[in-house]
Amino acid sequence: MRQSAKFTLVTAGVVAAVLAGAFLLPGPPSPERHTDAGSVQSELPSALALVSVYSTAFSSILQGGYANASELIAYINSSYVPENVRYVFARFNSLLDSAVQDLNRTEIMIDACWDAIMVGQTRQAREAAVNASISLWRANTTAGQVREASSAIASQLKAQQIRGLIANLDQRIAYLSGELADVLGELERVESGTATATSINLSISPGRAWVGAPVEARGVLADGNGSPIEGAVVNLVVGGARYTTVTGSGGDYSVSFSAPFVYVAKVPVYAYFAATGDLAGSRSPDVQLELLWIQPGLTIWLNATRVLPGGGLMVAGSTGLGSDLDSDLDLEYSLQTVRVTAFGSSYEVVAEGGSFAVEVPVPYSARAGNHSVIADLVPSGVVGPDTASSRVEVYRKPTTISVEAPPIAVAGTAVKVTGVLVDENGMGLPGASVLVSMPPSAGGETVRAITGEQGRFEAEVTIPLAAPTGPLDLGVSGEPGEGIYAPSRTSVSVYSINPSVLAVAGAASALLFSTVVPKIGKGKGRTGAAFAAQTTLEPGSGISVRIGMRPVVSAYHRAAAAVGNAVGSAIRRSETLREFLGRSRGSIGEASGPFSELTSMAEEELYGGRAHDPKKAESLADRVVSALSRLFGWISGKVDGAANRGSSGDREEGGR
Repeated sequence: MRQSAKFTLVTAGVVAAVLAGAFLLPGPPSPERHTDAGSVQSELPSALALVSVYSTAFSSILQGGYANASELIAYINSSYVPENVRYVFARFNSLLDSAVQDLNRTEIMIDACWDAIMVGQTRQAREAAVNASISLWRANTTAGQVREASSAIASQLKAQQIRGLIANLDQRIAYLSGELADVLGELERVESGTATATSINLSISPGRAWVGAPVEARGVLADGNGSPIEGAVVNLVVGGARYTTVTGSGGDYSVSFSAPFVYVAKVPVYAYFAATGDLAGSRSPDVQLELLWIQPGLTIWLNATRVLPGGGLMVAGSTGLGSDLDSDLDLEYSLQTVRVTAFGSSYEVVAEGGSFAVEVPVPYSARAGNHSVIADLVPSGVVGPDTASSRVEVYRKPTTISVEAPPIAVAGTAVKVTGVLVDENGMGLPGASVLVSMPPSAGGETVRAITGEQGRFEAEVTIPLAAPTGPLDLGVSGEPGEGIYAPSRTSVSVYSINPSVLAVAGAASALLFSTVVPKIGKGKGRTGAAFAAQTTLEPGSGISVRIGMRPVVSAYHRAAAAVGNAVGSAIRRSETLREFLGRSRGSIGEASGPFSELTSMAEEELYGGRAHDPKKAESLADRVVSALSRLFGWISGKVDGAANRGSSGDREEGGR
């Protein structure tokens, strides 16, 4: 009864050991543990490189190249520095950029102040001078903080030369201080009445003109007492264009110009006299020139709302302009250029009689979805611009990919995935690219295959040795060779069995036989030594199941399972093959030599892409098993003998 209960307990232990095997498997691949951090990122940036770029930035500041200086500062700030230096580094760059922006605003306001003084606009000049003073004060204050921050950054980044570059910033501040003083002095001279005031007026004829038509501007320049100023230079500004003339004996001036081709309702026109010597500048009030131009009514239409890549799209339309427009203008409007833009390219076509049409190719690279088609009428003469747009959908024909794979596979072996890629009518698509990908938890390996004439494909993907026991979803995607077809994706599940489970099962089986069989043999004269001899593992009687596994890897698994049984612990989840060898080498005696050589062969075949002789691998595995069998038999005999002696003692005690 006790033997039956013990047999039941041992059997339950074996089952539990097999089930526990799934939890003793190696996990997914982890990052390399011995990566040299110094080779990934240097601890500090090069001091020489930093000083070089900072030197260029400060030179730009000194010369007034503020935009270039800001770009360089942003580039420097994106550089890597250690976390303990990042705050000081970023603060220095931020302060320096703020100073650059304030200097830029100062210079802009000084120029605006001069412009206003030149045309006698003293109020605007005073506002610009105040803004320039505020910006320069901010720049000077920030420069002091930059100077303080430079000491910390120069020390921590070992770039002492940075401190000397601050002098360029100070020199630019001093230069702008002088410029501001000059413009303020001139403004005070004008405001004090020392300079002779001037005035200028303006009139234009006609006040309403077609674009491109001639227009004449007239006016008079006089001093504060109304006396004409002869021989003075007067500037006329029309919509951004400037014309120059000289006043006559009566202070009068005139300028002929063409109405600008700007195609807006009105443009401002004004004249100004720039301050010269003792004469203050002055500016006339704005006079609005009303512009006339023909505004077309551009419309477009497409021959399709959905198109396939590689096809064509016909774009047609009308400019809304006939061939019988206003003949009094004596111009031709019947030929206008229309620019059509679609799918990233532009095409020009001439609209004859107000109509146009152009075929736009749809590139194979066009993404699926809606695309804009835009038509722009190019302005010409009195005909102004116009724009019209429409949308078209690019689509691809649907495809279907079907795959098959073995339902079960052993980790470390190759799995053959087969399938077919077809179009919406079930016709095979040859020349398509098929990608079969392992999930990230199993290493993420991707294998590429090309479909044949019937759209069929075949790919072999190796399940990593470290893949855990359980289902693996292989991702399969098909990319047809022709751009008119849409890609297709699917997945197939393969149940992966890690060899560690088999090792645990082998160890549990050995435990079962070493515990139960001697008990069954009692009374028949079997000794522990005889049982050990009988159950010794013979060469070639491997305990690994080699279903589709490479011969060398299969031989290694057989040997590794025997070694794990001998040392009492299979390969661990975190161990490599080399680490398992190092841990077990001292406990397996004569088996260490052949097991070391077999480990190297398995590593090279699994990870180095090198093939080895299967017969040699099997021979090495046989030697490992043979050596461990002798050791295993000695241990079993010793234990069994002790057990027999214990049993005899019990019987003797019972007899007494």
